[in-house]
Amino acid sequence: MGNSDLEYMGRLRYITTKWLAISTHYDSDMGLGVGVTVSY
Repeated sequence: MGNSDLEYMGRLRYITTKWLAISTHYDSDMGLGVGVTVSY
């Protein structure tokens, strides 16, 4: 995703099991982020 201010972001999500996923996110302003998603 990008906009007219030349900012951009990207996201990846890897689903490991039916209820657990690992994700990463990069934003040109904020930097790198990593997280875990639990669905119930």
